[in-house]
Amino acid sequence: MRVNNHEEKLLIDKIGLFHQKKGMSPIESRIMAFFMIREEELFSFDDVVKGMQISKSTASTALRSLVDRNILTHIKLNGSRKRYFKLKAISIEEEAVELKTSMSAFRNILNESLKHRNDQESSKFLMLKKRLNACDFLINKIDDLIVEYKTIFS
Repeated sequence: MRVNNHEEKLLIDKIGLFHQKKGMSPIESRIMAFFMIREEELFSFDDVVKGMQISKSTASTALRSLVDRNILTHIKLNGSRKRYFKLKAISIEEEAVELKTSMSAFRNILNESLKHRNDQESSKFLMLKKRLNACDFLINKIDDLIVEYKTIFS
C-alpha cells in the first residue's frame, strides 16, 4: 500500500499542489491525491498512515477534515471494526450547485463592496465591476451547461 513508485510520488505532489492552490492543506491535498491515483477503492486508516508515511495524529486530523468537507466518506465493512475511507461520489449536478453557491457568495460580496465605493470611474472599481459581470455571466450559464452535459454524456 506504501507509495514507492517515483512517478506515483510525483503525481501525488502535482495533484496535491493543485489542491493546495485552491486552499486545501498540504497533507489533505496529498491524501486526496493518494486516493485518486491508487487503484484500490477503500483504504483503512492504517493504509493511509503507511501509504503516505505520516503520523496517526496527522492522518486522523486530515481524514476527519476531508470527511467533513464531503471529499471522502467512510464505511464499516461487515465483521470489521475498522473504518474504511473512499472518495465520495459526487454528481456533476452537486458540483455545479457547489460552484454556483460559491460564485453567488463571491458575487454578493463584490456587489456589496461596489455599493460602498464612490470612485465609480477608477480602474479598481471598473476591474471589480468586470469581475461582478463575469460572476453573473457564469452563474447564469451553469444550469445551461448541466443540461448540455447531460444531453451529450447521458
